[in-house]
Amino acid sequence: MVARFVARGRGVEVHEPRNPRSLRSVIGIARSRDVGVVISPEAQPVVARLAAAQVVALFPRRPDEADVADARIAIEESGSYAHPAFAAVLFRIARQHLRDRNVADTLSARELDVARLLAAHHPNRVIAARLFVSEHTVRNHLANIYRKLDVASRVEAIALLDGALTPPIEAGESAQADATD
Repeated sequence: MVARFVARGRGVEVHEPRNPRSLRSVIGIARSRDVGVVISPEAQPVVARLAAAQVVALFPRRPDEADVADARIAIEESGSYAHPAFAAVLFRIARQHLRDRNVADTLSARELDVARLLAAHHPNRVIAARLFVSEHTVRNHLANIYRKLDVASRVEAIALLDGALTPPIEAGESAQADATD
């Protein structure tokens, strides 16, 4: 522990994990106590794990008196604090989370099949062959996907879907999945 302060009448412990084991320990502590963490904003996967574990404060360096004062005020007002250095990474994490959730919630199962193949940069004829449908059907699905995702082109759709979907299905998998539903 590198610092301790009181916010909302509760003690906030600030930890600086130095390896995966200490990070797991801090995440475990965060489940039962208010914890702040000193971590590099460039460590997006680690920051995402810490946010999911509901740490209450993120610092890019050991907090000085001004950092602690800012954190105390923010935690009192909103329940959490992130040093301004974390703004970009937290927005990226939030956008990725919303994109993942929105894509899966927005598209039908068959549109997701088409979207996965589209995101893998397959042309319409390959998508049609893999899904055992006509190219005309693929074009109809793509039109629906573009409308639902509010994009105007294949390039925009691929950019939006990049990293937001699991890998493409293989031929025949959709039929098997449909049979079990």
